[in-house]
Amino acid sequence: MVPVAWRILLHDKVRLAITLAGITFSVVLVLVEVGIYLRILTNSSLLIDTSDADVWVTARDCRNFDFSLPFDATKAEAVRSCPQVARVEKLIMTWGLARLPTGGSEQVQIIGFDPWKATGPLTDLVSGDILDLKTPRGVVLDESSRRRLGPFQVGDYMEVTGRRVKVVGVSQGIHSLTTSPMLFASYATAQEIPSPVLPGQTVFVLAWLKDGADRAQALATLRRIPDVDVHTRGAFSLKTRLYWTFETGMGLGFLMVTFMGLAIGMVMVGQTLYASTMQHQREFATLKAIGAENRMIYGILVRQAASVALAGYAVGLAATHGVARLYGEATDIWVILPAPIQAAMLVLTVLMCMAASLISIRKVMVLDPMIVFKA
Repeated sequence: MVPVAWRILLHDKVRLAITLAGITFSVVLVLVEVGIYLRILTNSSLLIDTSDADVWVTARDCRNFDFSLPFDATKAEAVRSCPQVARVEKLIMTWGLARLPTGGSEQVQIIGFDPWKATGPLTDLVSGDILDLKTPRGVVLDESSRRRLGPFQVGDYMEVTGRRVKVVGVSQGIHSLTTSPMLFASYATAQEIPSPVLPGQTVFVLAWLKDGADRAQALATLRRIPDVDVHTRGAFSLKTRLYWTFETGMGLGFLMVTFMGLAIGMVMVGQTLYASTMQHQREFATLKAIGAENRMIYGILVRQAASVALAGYAVGLAATHGVARLYGEATDIWVILPAPIQAAMLVLTVLMCMAASLISIRKVMVLDPMIVFKA
């Protein structure tokens, strides 16, 4: 049955090529969309996930990391007074405008933290030393920032919201959801740069629990502090991801594009198999007339669907890696393609093609073997 299925498919090579192109397009569209979505989600909670703090304390009704509101910094002392808490640090996240060499400006995301702790958002630099952030108005920029801020290197000066700062280090792989460059500074330097965060305020309070501390009891105690929300690291990361997925419409947009890609592939495969079945219906009728069982004929159609699914997926996967590389080089948003997602797409492609073959199977079911004897 396999050679018969292949011969039927290869009978019209142009039609087969169009079908494979449709499946390839579907695979590329779905995988790239899912990969971009995963990358965006990863970036949205990157600083939360890479921290090792057990608890994140935020302003009341904080919905995500990027748009958190400042609150009274004395809340850090209330957190520190919790018996289960071993250490507390404050972290500022705010926004500023960097002056470009061309005379324009670019929005930057400013992260102020304690650089003397190895648990901050930066633990490894491509150049420079994290302790150089103790330099007055010293900052660290990620390599990817060169795309928006222009060329820079350690020792350069730049202006951020009216303050002259010095680049003391360069990081790698630290991206924000908004694609705005991220500027890392000491907590004191971040306070010096004009922003909505006023003196005596902070944006986050991070807490580390003592070894063996009762997490549930610690959270219950911290949640009695007025006018703040208390999250575990995982809960705050999930809350941030859910915000961008559902409350911004981003998730629905990616879902619609993914559905459209699958629909295109299904229509292309269904049209090809149906046209092939109609073209060879006398041959299928002949098989029925000489006693072939329906399941044998169904097997031919199913193998046709499986063949184009596997071939289209193989071409599509190769094309996806190429498109992902080009997209990453053009936008600095590198598509994530984990093995489980690729395997799931293979299963989905086969199921899509199998579903598309149902139209042809239904046509063969009602095919009259007597048409062989008609003129």
